[in-house]
Amino acid sequence: MPRIREELLECVVYLYNTEERARAGAAEGVRGTGFLVTVRLENAPKEQPVQTQLYVVTAAHNIEKGATVIRLNRPDGATQVCSTGTVEWVSHAEGDDVTACPLHIDLGPHS
Repeated sequence: MPRIREELLECVVYLYNTEERARAGAAEGVRGTGFLVTVRLENAPKEQPVQTQLYVVTAAHNIEKGATVIRLNRPDGATQVCSTGTVEWVSHAEGDDVTACPLHIDLGPHS
């Protein structure tokens, strides 16, 4: 298997059941992984700069098992922990094992 490109590794998030485990960053506390994606907002006024929404995407079974706390690596090297509720996640309409949640955080100029 070829090595994953470095810039893609920066999009990975880790899912935990508790904020305490997420802040500790212990590998045994990880309940799943996901990735970040930015989507351009279609309804943004044309005269404004491009507006986007940041989402985290993971397997739906991770959220069903209570892994709703996200730990991510920020572009500045710090980590950030975000708690979500299960209702914030939108699962695939046809039942595929994928779900997404909007994140309302500022990652700086690279977001």
